[in-house]
Amino acid sequence: MDTSSVSKFGVLFNLVLSHFVSKHFVVSEVHINGLLQTVTMDIQTFGYKIPGAHKEFVAKGYTIIDCRVLPNPWRQPELRELQGTDPRVFAFLQSTAPDIVEELLNEAFVAINANSTKIAFGCYGGKHRSVAMAQVFLHRMNPTLLD
Repeated sequence: MDTSSVSKFGVLFNLVLSHFVSKHFVVSEVHINGLLQTVTMDIQTFGYKIPGAHKEFVAKGYTIIDCRVLPNPWRQPELRELQGTDPRVFAFLQSTAPDIVEELLNEAFVAINANSTKIAFGCYGGKHRSVAMAQVFLHRMNPTLLD
């Protein structure tokens, strides 16, 4: 799927920010083979510590982006109680592991280009890294999407 010619984004998602799972449903109109088509993407986050969460997403055909390779903000006392939607969490990830952040985001974009419309970002608890990376991914798809 070519996302370079995205003409419009709308949001049909219910953002549930718990310690475990959040869902994002994004509807976008893209040009595929010269035709304007509407694509619904399902972007989710999860915690590997939840029994069966990873296997469930794999069984449902999600492309999994494993964010456990990033430094864990939970280990920073000033970040521990924050959610991944807080800009300080992503700033920490970006400042401590910028190459890994870009590599993981690129994996998500490769999945889209391979016509995968279901992506799940996972980290240990599902509160910091996976949520921050999903937020940044959506923002890069369209900078006004989450404003």
